[in-house]
Amino acid sequence: MDVKSEFLYGTIEEEVCVCQRPGFEDPENPDKVYKVVKALYELHQAHRAWDERGIVIRNKARLVAQGYTQEEGIDYKEVFAPVARIEAIRLFLAYASFMGFLVYQMDVKSAFLYGTIEEEVYVCQPPGFEDPQNPDKVYKLVKALYGLHQAPRA
Repeated sequence: MDVKSEFLYGTIEEEVCVCQRPGFEDPENPDKVYKVVKALYELHQAHRAWDERGIVIRNKARLVAQGYTQEEGIDYKEVFAPVARIEAIRLFLAYASFMGFLVYQMDVKSAFLYGTIEEEVYVCQPPGFEDPQNPDKVYKLVKALYGLHQAPRA
């Protein structure tokens, strides 16, 4: 493995650690499950962090479910996009300013991954990161995962 691929592997391994929080249940046999969603690691130019000299200091990787294979009415009931209207944001900021409140903006690196989902969703193990004890098993999701139609509502 060359230095570049070791660097990328380390990035993906970091994401694996984030995703191995209590969000996946014990492995199950795929033949017991109605439908399984495939999962893969997404890594590309847009997910890199550069320093002020233009040198890549960190690659970013995501474990992504292939949610486009899900069917409406079977795998999920409705789609939700968590986007605030600009009028609501302006009203909030105007009220906070009027009342003299302090407003802070923050970003949580993996906030999307902490929402619980109600539907039963099973995912395959991502290529290259299969569990050696259970290579053919699938995992039931308890928490949201990027790419699922259920994830934004969670």
